Amino acid sequence: QMTARDASPVAVVTSVELVRGSNEGLGFSIRGGSEHGVGIYVSLVEPGSLAEKQGLRIGDQIMKVNDKVFEKVTHAEAVKVRQRVSVCKRQLWNAAGAMCCICPNRYG
Repeated sequence: QMTARDASPVAVVTSVELVRGSNEGLGFSIRGGSEHGVGIYVSLVEPGSLAEKQGLRIGDQIMKVNDKVFEKVTHAEAVKVRQRVSVCKRQLWNAAGAMCCICPNRYG
């Protein structure tokens, strides 16, 4: 019998579009960056925010925003967002259907 620990996590990549008003935030914070040797990850999602409504979750890795690939961006580059943001995110799920935390602890 296979348990959740026996199976490797499965990466699920999805896209979400966040369109904010002029005085509205996106509703999430990020951590990481190439200067820390890691990708960009969602560290906080405000309850009831646009980000939460569109499915962003803590631990999601931000893969791309608009047309910019986030593979090797610094934290400062990552926080420069526009009015309309199309986010490509990655989540890891284990065999039991539970989301795995992919947010490394090595960054500030």
